[in-house]
Amino acid sequence: MVAMEKKTKLVEEEDGCYYYDYGGYGDGVVDDEGRATELRPMALSRPHTQAFHLAWMSLFACFFAAFAAPPILPAMRPALVLAPSDASAAAVASLSATLVGRLAMGPACDLLGPRRASGVASLVCALALALAAVFASSPAGFVALRFVAGLSLANFVANQHWMSRIFAPSAVGLANAVAAGWANVGSAAAQVVMPVAYDAVVLRLGVPVTVAWRVTYLLPSLGVVSGMTASGGAVGAIVTNRLFFSGSRYTVEEAISCTGITSLLCTLPVALIHFRRQGGMFCGPSATIDGDGDVDDDDDYMLLK
Repeated sequence: MVAMEKKTKLVEEEDGCYYYDYGGYGDGVVDDEGRATELRPMALSRPHTQAFHLAWMSLFACFFAAFAAPPILPAMRPALVLAPSDASAAAVASLSATLVGRLAMGPACDLLGPRRASGVASLVCALALALAAVFASSPAGFVALRFVAGLSLANFVANQHWMSRIFAPSAVGLANAVAAGWANVGSAAAQVVMPVAYDAVVLRLGVPVTVAWRVTYLLPSLGVVSGMTASGGAVGAIVTNRLFFSGSRYTVEEAISCTGITSLLCTLPVALIHFRRQGGMFCGPSATIDGDGDVDDDDDYMLLK
């Protein structure tokens, strides 16, 4: 009984985040349940559009991670002593993980809502992917790497579930197709970006070849968990350690200085964060709150709460 009440509460909170400010989307553009009846990708100030873009970009990063290994496989073969059969086994592991993950994501979306389920899955997969990339040292480690990357594609279910919650039947088909289509571009982007990133790590940063693929593979890990700080510190420490403290390119003093500069550059953008009701570091709130504690302006932030 308690579990059912908790589930109902989570779903109600999720629905509240979707539909809080549907009136501001425009007359006749939302139905009675607050679902958008049209897909407007360029209406960036509207909560439905913000959720749409966040959903497909999250899935884009998952596709990127799932297909990141094949483009740099020639560099990974000697480092992990891979046989031709290992690549096939890893591909099977990736597809198997996708199947299992998607079967589990359905009940997770019903219990937690697609937004929370997608966030938890992204966080767990990103952390596991980063750890696998750092510690993999054998064919078994490579198979584990591909397995974890395949799990991230479970977010496809959350993506489609989310679209069906914020778009009415007249627009949900188009929203599903566009969100999934744009997200699938992530697999193509991996074919282009990963080799270029690997070459940059080896040629420009001077990272040893045996380590370069690991540093490069942190790129999809960061993409999957983009915006989530829980593992950001750990991943940042791994990246800076590999970049500045591996090899003989930098002295210890120079490596410490570079790490400090990197930390500052990565932290400064936090000062630009601004919430309409709470304000930011350099300016106050931009929405007026009435006596009842409600925002009398369009409160688009509630969708992303």
